[in-house]
Amino acid sequence: MSIIECDNGLHSVNQTQDEHLSSDEILAKFSKDTNACVQWLKTYFTDLNRLNTCIFPKLCAFNRSEVYLKIWQTLSRVEIGRTLSYAELSFLVFGHRNGARVVGTAMKRNPFQIIVPCHRVIKSSGEYGHYAGGQKNDLKKRLIEYEKSVLLSSFH
Repeated sequence: MSIIECDNGLHSVNQTQDEHLSSDEILAKFSKDTNACVQWLKTYFTDLNRLNTCIFPKLCAFNRSEVYLKIWQTLSRVEIGRTLSYAELSFLVFGHRNGARVVGTAMKRNPFQIIVPCHRVIKSSGEYGHYAGGQKNDLKKRLIEYEKSVLLSSFH
């Protein structure tokens, strides 16, 4: 993962191929906001049921569209394991389903991968859509299945 921050909070969280540092090594190198992000991500991947006990990372709003921020903030409150369509997210944000295209654009421009869970947004047909521009559709499917499997196992 690549984590970039500024004085206003997280600027972006992106997937990379570089996996040579452990999360403990990363925690020693960054600010309080970035450490909260690393801890949140570590909990997401190791103990998803405890994610609600973590501090939600502070996201930088500087130079961001208010509409996109509203969409991302709404999506970040969607329950773990739940998927919803672009039109359903539009309804949650705007009170109508006609904003599906702007929701799709906000998902495409989401700089906070996993933290703002754009992988949970799918097409109305139930298809997964294009995660990371279609480059990581398998990952989107795995993230959705991971969240659902953790939820199912917590009920048993």
